[in-house]
Amino acid sequence: MIKIIMTSERKGSNPGGKCIAQSQGTSIESYIKYCDKSRLHPHNPFNPNHQPVYEALTLKLAQSLGLRIPNYHILTCDESSFDQKNIGHHKVSETKPLYFLSQLTNVKYQKDLTPEEKAILPKLMFQERMYRDLLMIGDVSHKPQNYGLIQGADGPQVMYIDVGCSFVDSVNGELSQRNAVSKLLGSRNYKGTIDNGTKKKIRHAQKHLSRHMLVTSTQEDILSLDELVQGVGNLELPKFPHGGLKISQLLSSEELEEIQSLLYLNMAKILRSYEKKEDARILRI
Repeated sequence: MIKIIMTSERKGSNPGGKCIAQSQGTSIESYIKYCDKSRLHPHNPFNPNHQPVYEALTLKLAQSLGLRIPNYHILTCDESSFDQKNIGHHKVSETKPLYFLSQLTNVKYQKDLTPEEKAILPKLMFQERMYRDLLMIGDVSHKPQNYGLIQGADGPQVMYIDVGCSFVDSVNGELSQRNAVSKLLGSRNYKGTIDNGTKKKIRHAQKHLSRHMLVTSTQEDILSLDELVQGVGNLELPKFPHGGLKISQLLSSEELEEIQSLLYLNMAKILRSYEKKEDARILRI
């Protein structure tokens, strides 16, 4: 059994807070969160109970592109018990099927940086913007509490503490979607089906991605974005305290199709914009 000891009341814009997650000799200080409701159109397949999966998937994709993120886990309700006696009235729900755990990490935030580090950070953020744009990660650069610097082998590096969900947002415990994201799939008919024109755009976007490779942010790998998106369902998310959960076991086929369609359309759009700049990180094959 996993024990979650809450150590703070609600932190941030979603239900949750700081905690200590314990199981089988493993103990980590983390931030736990989940989602309660949805403001999305009824035809949208995204489910508030699956918000922890959406956020963990975003981090998995960010890792694939070479961005640095904290350790994270999916936590299941049926294996967990909560100890909330030391916090006030804003207790977390103990009946959600899934929770998102993000391990607390030591980073230097902007307020703690030296003058030299303050000069470096915006440059590093600019260099990694393409990768964030590819994943529809928004607003990070305007939220200094969501990223900071860590010391890597080759010097200072950006650590992203909170990137949220790329293809759907969660604010105040409710799922929503930015206009820039929702517009990618255009209008739908009365059954919620994507129209034929948009389906054609998705096929063209997939073909475009299949003709290109991407140098990751760490410059250690060359990645096929087409293969990455095609394989989303087979990606495995870390489960606390050990093991993994495959995306296809957690999400419906409708959710998977929605995610892949959004990723294809957005990635192709971003690739084209950076190709015009003759960005050396994009390789045509």
